[in-house]
Amino acid sequence: MAGQVWRGLPVPWVVRWSADPAGPGLGMCWRGERLSYRDELPGDRRFGVLWHRDRIGHGRPQFATVHTGRHLAAMTDRRCQVCGGTAVGGDGRIGWLIPCDEWDPLNRPAGPLWTVTPPCCRACRPIALRLCPHLRSVGAVAASVARVRPAAVHGDAYEPGRLTPRELNLRVPLPAEGDLPHLLGKLLVVELDDVRLE
Repeated sequence: MAGQVWRGLPVPWVVRWSADPAGPGLGMCWRGERLSYRDELPGDRRFGVLWHRDRIGHGRPQFATVHTGRHLAAMTDRRCQVCGGTAVGGDGRIGWLIPCDEWDPLNRPAGPLWTVTPPCCRACRPIALRLCPHLRSVGAVAASVARVRPAAVHGDAYEPGRLTPRELNLRVPLPAEGDLPHLLGKLLVVELDDVRLE
């Protein structure tokens, strides 16, 4: 397992640590009508969204918070939220724990299933269920999926010229083309295709 250990407990890979700088950091600016970083790098903007920068720190694990960069990597590279390794099984399907508040066959609308919860390899499912406060509180169903596609983003909206968020934690569908110039992304929402319960 590639994850860290704290006081004998494995720490899921996507968890933020208390000493991780929590803010987007100094260096945010406006370039015309577009939110940016002064030293913007190619990986800072994906899917038309500028992403929140978390650096890797130390301290105590914050099990209820997520490191934006590692979350984005887990969602796009099919990496396990716990160990950081591949969540793709030998059958080519991606392992997942879907929170029960997202998976309710009786109340779920027909159509695609969207989730902000990252993949989880089969070996790490017991650890995720034990350590993730959200999964512990609502429960989860074990599943595998055939494909994943970026669908939306949770983030903070800014007004042009201001570096204080106007609205926090909005969920906005990703644009088919173009970008979301006033949004700082924090979590990627993906659409799961061909979900099979295990």
